[in-house]
Amino acid sequence: MKKQITRFSVLQTAKVAAAMYFAISLLLIVVFAIPMMVYSGQVKFPIFMLLLMPLVYLLFGFVMTVIAAWIYNLVASVLGGIEYTTTDIDKA
Repeated sequence: MKKQITRFSVLQTAKVAAAMYFAISLLLIVVFAIPMMVYSGQVKFPIFMLLLMPLVYLLFGFVMTVIAAWIYNLVASVLGGIEYTTTDIDKA
């Protein structure tokens, strides 16, 4: 059965995406912090940048998703939404 996404709730979509970006940035802090600890004397990277990264990801993720969802809604109102196919699966 085909279904069509004709509209995104802009703010709700942006909140969810911002939370996802925030979670991803927390993982990236760990990835970036490990080399900083290993090569502490050789790498000059400000620690506050690591601490700001989750906030920056959250804000930019929110703003960019607002823009993307808004543009999608405009385009979908003219051309129709993205179509996808679903399949019912019987639970055994």
